[in-house]
Amino acid sequence: MLATMSLSARRLVIVSGKGGVGKSTVSAALGMAAAGRGLRALLIEVASQERMSLLFDQGGPIGYHETPVYPGLDAFSIDPEKALEEYLVSQLKVRAMVERLVSNRAFGHITAAAPGLRELVTLAKIRQLVDRGRHDIVVVDAPATGHGLGFLKVPRNFIRVTHTGPVHARAVWVAGLLEDAERTAVVIVTTPEELPVTETLEAIADVDGQGVPLAGVIANAVFEPLFEPGDGEALAAVPAGGDAGAAAAAARTRIARTADEAEQLARVRRCLGVLPFLFEPRLDTAAVAGLGERLARL
Repeated sequence: MLATMSLSARRLVIVSGKGGVGKSTVSAALGMAAAGRGLRALLIEVASQERMSLLFDQGGPIGYHETPVYPGLDAFSIDPEKALEEYLVSQLKVRAMVERLVSNRAFGHITAAAPGLRELVTLAKIRQLVDRGRHDIVVVDAPATGHGLGFLKVPRNFIRVTHTGPVHARAVWVAGLLEDAERTAVVIVTTPEELPVTETLEAIADVDGQGVPLAGVIANAVFEPLFEPGDGEALAAVPAGGDAGAAAAAARTRIARTADEAEQLARVRRCLGVLPFLFEPRLDTAAVAGLGERLARL
C-alpha cells in the first residue's frame, strides 16, 4: 500500500533498510528535520542498539527513557526485556511479583520460546509513546530489512494465532496504528548499489503484501554528478601518463560510477529523496543535520 501524505503529517515514521546503508543516520536526519520544522520529535531505536548515543555524543547510553539529544528532538532506546517487564506489571499489577518472575531462568526460556513476544511488546511500547502525545512525530530506527519487516508482521501473526485475551488485544491495538495510513508510514533506505537495491525491491513487495503503508525509498550515500554530458569523450582523449592522465582517469571512473548509480536508482519506484555521499570518517551531529535539511520537505 503506497502512502502519499507527507512524512511530517504522520505521527509515526518507521525506517528500515539493508544493514550498512545508513538507516540509523537517515532516521536521525528525519528526526532533526522534523525538529527543524518546529515539531516536537522523538527518535526511537529498538533492541537497545544505542547507535544514537554515539551519533549525538551523549557520553553514555541513552537508555530506556526520553533523553534530549538535539533542540526539539528526544531519543529513546527500547530494551525489549524492560518493555516485557513493563507489560507484565500492567497485567499482574504487582511489580515485586514480576521482578521475581523475570529473574527466574525458566521464565527466560519460556519467553525465548515464544516467537515474536519481545517484538510485540516493543511495538506496544512504541504505540504507547505515540499515544502519550508529548511529541508530534515519532521516528523509529527499525531493524534491518529481513528481520525489520518481519518485526512489522508480528501483530498480525499474533492476531491469527490468538482469538481472545490480553495478548490478542495488545496485538490488535498495535496493528491498528501500524496499518493506519493517516498516522503511519514506512520508509526504506537504500544505497545505489545492486544488492541493496535488489533487497529494497523485495522489501517493497513484502510491505505491499502486509497492509503497512509505504511512503517510499530514500537513497543514501549517492555520488553527486560532477561532469556534464559529453565530458567523458573529452576526457577519453587525454593521453595516459602524467598528472593530466591520472586526473582524467579518475574523472572517467567518477563518471562511470555516477552512471552505474543512476542505473540502479532507476530500478527504485517512489524515491522520496536522495542524500549525498559524505566524505567523512565519522558523521557528527552537524553533518546529519545537513542531511536533515535535504529531507525537510518530505
